[in-house]
Amino acid sequence: MKLIFLSLIAFIFMLSSCDSPQVAKGIDFVPAMDDTGNIEFIHELGAVRKTIEQSAGMYSQLSVKQCPYKPSVLRGRDNDVATSNMKAMRFGMYGASFVYAASYNQPKNAADYLQVIVKLGEELGLENTFDKEQLKLLYQSDPEVDKSMILTKAYLRATEQLYDDERALLVSFMVFGGWIEGMSMSYDICGEYLEDESIRLALYDQTYSFYNCLRILKTFENEADARDLIARMEKLEPLIEDVVKSRGELDSALFERVRIEVSSFRNEIN
Repeated sequence: MKLIFLSLIAFIFMLSSCDSPQVAKGIDFVPAMDDTGNIEFIHELGAVRKTIEQSAGMYSQLSVKQCPYKPSVLRGRDNDVATSNMKAMRFGMYGASFVYAASYNQPKNAADYLQVIVKLGEELGLENTFDKEQLKLLYQSDPEVDKSMILTKAYLRATEQLYDDERALLVSFMVFGGWIEGMSMSYDICGEYLEDESIRLALYDQTYSFYNCLRILKTFENEADARDLIARMEKLEPLIEDVVKSRGELDSALFERVRIEVSSFRNEIN
C-alpha cells in the first residue's frame, strides 16, 4: 500500500540494464555497515518491498473506477544528472512513473520509462537483474501480466547485488526517489476519491512509508547528501504525523496540505 516502493521498483529496473557485469566510472563506494546496521537496513527494505504490489493495486483500482489517466503527473525523463546518488534517486522516481503507466496499461509511456531506467542502470554499473524474458514481459501491453510481481523479484535480486557491492547508499536514494515521486503522483490523482475507503487506506500506507524511508536514509547520516534529505524530510514529519493520527480517515483539508507540501518537496529536487 505504500508506493515508496515505487522507489524500489525503480531500482529494480535499473538492474535490468546490462547483459554482462560492468563497473561504471565514478560510482560512490560506501563502506560496509556493521551487523546491527545491516539488520536494521534490511528490515526497513523488507517493509518497503511489500508496498510495490499494493501501490500498483491502488492505481489499478483508480483505473477501474474510471479515474482518468493523467500523463501530466509523470516525471519528465531528463536524466542528465552528474552524481551516482542523484542517478539512483532519478531511478526511483522513474520507477514510480513506470508503475503508474503500467497500472493504467499505457504501454508507450511505460516503455519510455523502462528505457530510461535501463540506461540509468548501465550508468550506475549494475549487473542484469532481469532476464530477457522478464524484460519482454515488462514491455508487453498484456494486462494479464503481473508486472508488480516481476518487479518484486527483481528488487530482491537488486538488493542482494548492491549489498554484495557495498553500495547500499544507492538503495537509500532509490527508495527516497520512488517514495517522493509516488507520493506526489498519488496526492495529485486521488483527491476526488477520498470517500473510497480502499483509496484512503492506500494513501495512508503510502504516506506511512515516510518512516521506513527516513530510517533507511539515517543509516547513512554521515553522508552529506543523505543528511540534506534527512533535514528536509524532518521538516515534513509533523504533517506526516497528522496523517498517521487520522488512522486512514484522511479528510480533504489534510489531504490538500499534504499535497502542497509534498509537491513543493518534489519540485525542489528537479
